[in-house]
Amino acid sequence: MPHNLSRNNNQKKIALFIPSLRLGGGERVMIDLANAFARRGYDIDLLVFTADGHFTNQLDPKVHIVSLRARRIIFTLPKLVRYLRRVRPPVLMALDTYNHLLALTARVVSGTDTRIVLRIGTMLSILYTQYTRLNDRMIPPLTRLLYPRADAVIAVSRGVTRDTMHTCNVPEEKITTIFNPKNREAIRAMSRESLTHKWLGDNKDRPVIIAGGRLRPGKGFEDLFEAFALLNKQVPSRLIILGAAGKMTSGNFAELVGNLGIAGDVDFAGYTDNPHAYTARADVFVMPSVREGLPNALIEALMCGTPTVSTDCDSGPREILAPGTDPFKRITEGVEWAEYGALVPVHGIAEMAEALLKLVSDPALSKQYRDASIEGSVAFDEEKIVDEYLNVLNPVSNHTPQ
Repeated sequence: MPHNLSRNNNQKKIALFIPSLRLGGGERVMIDLANAFARRGYDIDLLVFTADGHFTNQLDPKVHIVSLRARRIIFTLPKLVRYLRRVRPPVLMALDTYNHLLALTARVVSGTDTRIVLRIGTMLSILYTQYTRLNDRMIPPLTRLLYPRADAVIAVSRGVTRDTMHTCNVPEEKITTIFNPKNREAIRAMSRESLTHKWLGDNKDRPVIIAGGRLRPGKGFEDLFEAFALLNKQVPSRLIILGAAGKMTSGNFAELVGNLGIAGDVDFAGYTDNPHAYTARADVFVMPSVREGLPNALIEALMCGTPTVSTDCDSGPREILAPGTDPFKRITEGVEWAEYGALVPVHGIAEMAEALLKLVSDPALSKQYRDASIEGSVAFDEEKIVDEYLNVLNPVSNHTPQ
C-alpha cells in the first residue's frame, strides 16, 4: 500500500513551513527532507517568509517554493490562512517556534482540516531562558496552550522529546522521536573530494583537529581553545574551525587564542559547502557544545569515519555516540570512551584535552574509532528516517508512492 497523503483531489501533497532558506541546522534538515520526499514522488510545497538564502540552489527542482513575503512575522498569518484554504494540503510540517504557533493558529482560522505536525530540534526549556524581550516572553505560555493541539510532534532526540513533553504539555502519545536524516553515500562521496588547505595536504606534519558550528554562545569554543592549548603543549597540533559567523565572529576569540599562545595554530576557515572533505582528513572531530538538540555535524563526522570527541551535553551526543546507554545520563568527570566516540563533561577542559591527546597519540585507538564511526552512522541513514517521517505525516499508510 502506498502512502496516501491526499484529501479531495489533492494527491501526494506535503507542505513544509520554515523561516527561511538561510543557513541553519534545522533548515538544512528540512531542505533534505523536502528533496527526499520529492524524489519519492510527493508534491512538495516549501513555505518560507522570504525566498532568498543560501539553500535556494540546493533544492530539488520539483520542490515548489511558496514565499509568504511578509515584512513581519505576524503579517504572515493571513497569507498562511489563504494558502490553507486555497491548497488544502493534507499535512503541514512546521519548523521553529514562531512557525509552529502560526501554523496552529492558521489551521483554526482557516477552518480547514490540514494535519499540523511540529518538528522540534532544540531543548525548549533552555531556549526559553534566553527570551528577554516582552514579545518573546509571551512564547512559552502560548506553546503550552497550543502545542498540545498539534496532530503530531516530531522531536529530534529522546532528550528533546522528554523536554518538550515537560515544557509544553505535549501528551506522550502525540510525540515521536526521529533522528535527523543523512545521505551517507553523498556525504562519503563529498568526503573524498579534493581539498586545498595548508594543514591538510599529503605532507601533513601535525595532527589536525576539526570543529564545526556557527560562532555563537552555547557552542563552547572558549572551552575548546583552552583544551587545545593543553594538547598543543604536549603534541604540537592544528585546529580548524568550520562555520559561519553568528552572534560572534573570529574577532571575538582573537584575544583568547592570543593569550593562550595558539593563534598561529588555529584557523577560522568559515563556512564551506563541503565540510566533509575537511573532516575526513582530520585526525579528530571535536564538539565542545554546552547544549544541542541533535548535532548534525557530529553525525556527519561519524559518516566521514573520523574519531570524535564531544561534550555530554543536553541533548543528542550521548544518543549518537553511546546509543546503548541511558540517554539522560550525564558524565560529570573523566572521559567516557563510548561505543562510537569519546564523551567528556560540559566545560570539561582537562577531560577534552585528555581525550584529544589519546586519539592523536594512539594509532590503534584512532583506528578503532574510525571503524566504529562508520558503523555508528547507520542509525541516521536517510532512507530509513524518511520512512519514519512519512509514517508520522500520514499514519494510515506504510509505503511511499512510486
